[in-house]
Amino acid sequence: MTYEDSGDKFQKAQFGDYAFPYSQITIKGGIRHHVHEYPHSPGGDVEKMGRKLYTFRFRVPFHDIPGSRLAVEFQGLFPNRLRNLIALFDRQASLPLVIPSVGTMVCVATDWDGLADMADALSGETWNIEFIEDVDQASIVKALPSLGVASMVAAADNFEALWKKLYFATKPPSIFQAINDLVTAIDGTFGQFEAYSRLVAGKLEGLAQLCQKADSDVAELRDPMNHLVVEALKDVWASAVDLSQNISGPKGGELSTFRVPRLMSIGQVATKLYGSADRGIDIMQINPIDDPFAIKAGTELQYVKAA
Repeated sequence: MTYEDSGDKFQKAQFGDYAFPYSQITIKGGIRHHVHEYPHSPGGDVEKMGRKLYTFRFRVPFHDIPGSRLAVEFQGLFPNRLRNLIALFDRQASLPLVIPSVGTMVCVATDWDGLADMADALSGETWNIEFIEDVDQASIVKALPSLGVASMVAAADNFEALWKKLYFATKPPSIFQAINDLVTAIDGTFGQFEAYSRLVAGKLEGLAQLCQKADSDVAELRDPMNHLVVEALKDVWASAVDLSQNISGPKGGELSTFRVPRLMSIGQVATKLYGSADRGIDIMQINPIDDPFAIKAGTELQYVKAA
C-alpha cells in the first residue's frame, strides 16, 4: 500500500489534541428498549427507555512515509502520534472527538486493535478504534430531585389510582391514559443528558396542555363527586408547569420537528437547519438515529431552532 499521493483521500478526525486520518467511519445509534411478551398473544409491547449512547468506529492508517501528503498533514503519525493516542486510551480519557461533517462529542475509547501488514511494516500499521459517547456528570441536568420529577410521577400515580377507583375504571377517557403515558415518557428521558432538556421541556409543555384540555373537555370532572380526581389532575398539571419553568436547557430557541424529505446524512440535515454540517451532533444528541449517514425519508427529528 502506498500513501505518497493519498493525503487528500482521507478525512481528518481529532481526539483531544491529536488529529488522525481515517479511511472509514461507522456511527451507530439506537434506543434502549424492552419487549413485553404475553402468553398466547401475538406480538408484544415495546417499552422505550431513551436513546443509547452513540458509538464511532474508525479505520485509521497510521503510516508515515517521508514526503507523502499524509506525512505532511499528520507529522509523526507513526509511531509517535499512535503512541500518544494509545496512552490517552489507556488512561480512559474522556475528551472531545471531532468528526468532520458531524461535529464534536465528548467520547472515550473502548476498543482499539492494530494490524501490522508485513508489506507495509516499515511505513506503519492500520488500526480500528472504537469510541463511545461519554456522559459528563457535570452536564447532567442539575438538582434533579429539587425539580420535582419524582413528585410529578407520584402525582400521576395518584391521579391514575383515583380515576381507576372513583371514575370509569373500565372505560376511562383516552386523554387520562395519554397523560399517564406522557409522564412515563418524561420520566424515562429526563436527566439523561443536558441536550435532552429542550426535548423534555417540549414534552412538559405538551403534558400541561393535555391536563388543561382534560379539565375543560371532560364533562364528568365537573361532577362534585369526582373532586378528588380533579385535584389529582391539577397536581400533575402544576408539577408539569413547575418543571417546565425551572428546567435547565441548552441555549437556543424553541424545540421543533423536521421531517426528512429524502435519504439524507446528518450533515445534510444540519446544513439544512443551521447552515453548518458541524451542528449534526446537536441533532444526534436529542434523537436516536440508527445510521447518521443514511437517515430515511419521512423520519421525524427533533431540533432546537436557532436563537
